[in-house]
Amino acid sequence: MRFEDQGADARAGPPDAQILGGAKVGKSSLLRWVERHVPAGWPVAWIDPGVGFSPGMLVAAIARKVNKPEVAARIEQEGATLRAAVEQLGRLGKLVLILDEADKLATVDRGSMRASSRRCVGMFNRMG
Repeated sequence: MRFEDQGADARAGPPDAQILGGAKVGKSSLLRWVERHVPAGWPVAWIDPGVGFSPGMLVAAIARKVNKPEVAARIEQEGATLRAAVEQLGRLGKLVLILDEADKLATVDRGSMRASSRRCVGMFNRMG
C-alpha cells in the first residue's frame, strides 16, 4: 500500500486518518509503517503525548521533532497560551503528525488537564 493508492496528492500531503482499536492489535506497528512510507519532502513528527501535554508543550515537541527548535523556543518564551501554540503550529509548515496513544490527550481526568486536552484537540481542528 502506498499513499498514492489512497488518492493523496503529493502537494496536499497524506490524507488525515485515525486508527482505532483495542490494546495489542497492532495500531502502533501500523503507525510505524505509515512513518516509513511518508512521501519524500514531508517531515514526520512522531509524538507519544503522554498525560498532561498543554497545547504549547505539544507544539514545542512537534517543532523539535521536525528540527525547528527556534519555534519551540518561541513558544517557551511567549508562554504556552493556546493562541501562541496555534500561531507557532502554523509556522511549522507542512508535516506529517503521528500521535501514538493520542487518546491520552482526551482522557485526563483532572479539571485543568482535561481542559488542556480539549484545547490540544481543538487546536488541530482549527488548523485542519
